[in-house]
Amino acid sequence: MKKNAFTLMELLAVIALLAIIAIIVTPTIINSLQNARQNAFKDDVTMLVKAANNYYNESNITADIMVPLMTTYTAGQKTQFTKQTNGSCQSVNEGLEYSGKGPDSGQIYIDQNGNVELKLYSKTVNKCAVKGLNDKDIKLEDIAQSACTLGRSC
Repeated sequence: MKKNAFTLMELLAVIALLAIIAIIVTPTIINSLQNARQNAFKDDVTMLVKAANNYYNESNITADIMVPLMTTYTAGQKTQFTKQTNGSCQSVNEGLEYSGKGPDSGQIYIDQNGNVELKLYSKTVNKCAVKGLNDKDIKLEDIAQSACTLGRSC
């Protein structure tokens, strides 16, 4: 009599082989997802730097837009814009216009020469994007959210 079914040993061998493949592939997929999230965060921060550059260029054209400007983010929202006037900090309603996801917390500072300094934190990737006034590149660092701040008042 001819049988058209798999034996128990054949089924167990296939299941074991699939389990081994899953164990090998899973870390690669997780790393790829994490890298994609980090790249998306870095792209969003790059958009913010471009928005800061646009803001500075507008300040050279329009007299009512002034630098330096500090933008503060809290819980993913722009919460405060301050600019320094005659040595004192002043809140303003203007800010950076950009598309993309905002950071969870941090600060962006534009100085009077158009240089941009920032420390912005993303809970999605648990990293802090850091750029100094004279830096060209944005670096992602493992800094706690509470320490991901510029330490400036304005």
